[in-house]
Amino acid sequence: MCGTKSPMKGQLLSTLPPLKLADANNDRVQRFSAKGKFQLNWAQIGSNNGQFWTPVGICLDGDRVEFDNDK
Repeated sequence: MCGTKSPMKGQLLSTLPPLKLADANNDRVQRFSAKGKFQLNWAQIGSNNGQFWTPVGICLDGDRVEFDNDK
């Protein structure tokens, strides 16, 4: 599957497109189309804002603002 480096392990945000996955094995969040086609990812390993260290979840608030959390 395009967009993967090693086997993905993570949490899927929703079953509605676009599909977003917190990919803990690759320290990034990935987005896929409704048909499962890789679209993009965002990642930079670290502990600062905008960086991930083993992302483990994704959630949305009431205004659909996305929050990505890591360890």
